[in-house]
Amino acid sequence: MWHHRDMNIASLPGKLLRKLTGRSRSSAARSARLEVAGAAAGTEPVEVIPVEHQGARYLVANSGDAPWVQILRASGKGKLSVRERQLPVSAEEIPVDERAPIIAAYRARAGKVVDEHWTSHPDPADHPVFKVTNERARGGGSAW
Repeated sequence: MWHHRDMNIASLPGKLLRKLTGRSRSSAARSARLEVAGAAAGTEPVEVIPVEHQGARYLVANSGDAPWVQILRASGKGKLSVRERQLPVSAEEIPVDERAPIIAAYRARAGKVVDEHWTSHPDPADHPVFKVTNERARGGGSAW
């Protein structure tokens, strides 16, 4: 069975892309896929929009304590697929009082696609933020 996840959605014409996925080409180009493994083995990869802030890369959870957030929090590890490359990452949760500037950078990068999450839940405590580090870069490999 064919699924839209099996193709490079950034190459689709805009109108068709919006009909299939509800997303624009620009949001697809900014996104990545995160895989986490843990207690809920077999959890589907989730789409995330990584954001850089002050030289570090972060993931922001739009929907609060989602299963991927719980697993990433517990394991501290995942795989981030960026532009056809799969990168092993370590993740460290950012304290609530340090999230605001990262969330602002994330919202600026993600655009209107994520606005509804902050209209209904404006408190930074409702949106876990993780600093992610490419594990290969620690060993001298390519950063991102």
